Amino acid sequence: MSEPLWQPKSDLQARILGLCFAAAGAAGLWWQVGGTIRQAREAAPELQYSNTLIVLSAMLVAFGLLWIVRGLSGYQLMLRAGTDPKTKRLLMISGATVALGAYFGMSWYLGTLGYK
Repeated sequence: MSEPLWQPKSDLQARILGLCFAAAGAAGLWWQVGGTIRQAREAAPELQYSNTLIVLSAMLVAFGLLWIVRGLSGYQLMLRAGTDPKTKRLLMISGATVALGAYFGMSWYLGTLGYK
């Protein structure tokens, strides 16, 4: 297996990387979810958003927060997920929970505004 392009060597570097991931994910959620809600509030006849970007952005936030909280051990947990099935399941369940929460939360809110 090849080395990542840039690999953090300390807790601080891993937390900075996590901050970058979380910020990119938050920006994606702001763009997709916030933009869709603005369209709905303006009573647009058709809403345009990407489910893929919502799920990907939510997973970026989840994994970024993991690195911010756990530092280098969180980053090494992600690297271990390739070989350890238990770790892989844990990460996929946590990422999917955050992603589905964002998606269904937005769907619920749009339903309260009269969109299906």
